[in-house]
Amino acid sequence: MKSFRKQWPFYILLLIILLLLVIQSCTEKKLPEATPPPPQASCKGEPIAVDYTFPHPSDASFDNPWECKLQCEDKVQRYIYYTNGVATQCDSLPGCLDWGEDNLVTCIPDPQK
Repeated sequence: MKSFRKQWPFYILLLIILLLLVIQSCTEKKLPEATPPPPQASCKGEPIAVDYTFPHPSDASFDNPWECKLQCEDKVQRYIYYTNGVATQCDSLPGCLDWGEDNLVTCIPDPQK
């Protein structure tokens, strides 16, 4: 068994790493939580036109692509506009999830866009 005198640098290093992790977890900047839009409100932002209809709630086999990913890249608020005229809101900035589609909440698209 090694003596403590030979292993003390290892314990000091371990203590420093643990201390840094604790400090980092306490000082990490939190992202503000996005407030979801109310159902049937006007859609906000620019449309993302997709080539499929709004999925029916009972259609569990529909594989939803991540359409609002574009909002992460250009930082412009967006909504998804489906071929059947239905729209769902993307998550509020700084988020970029397909919030409306995932929660089956629609919004009213701007007819001019």
